[in-house]
Amino acid sequence: MLVPVAFLAFLTPIWSERFGFLQFFVTADGVVLLSALLVIQPSSDFYGGL
Repeated sequence: MLVPVAFLAFLTPIWSERFGFLQFFVTADGVVLLSALLVIQPSSDFYGGL
């Protein structure tokens, strides 16, 4: 579920400074969380481990 969110955040055009700022943090949090889950349990996030 994190992967589509991260991709959507990257692909969504920034049409407002405020939303762009929020989008940056949402994307960064998603990428960091996904990376952490991949390191901790490589198979869980691909099979609904969250």
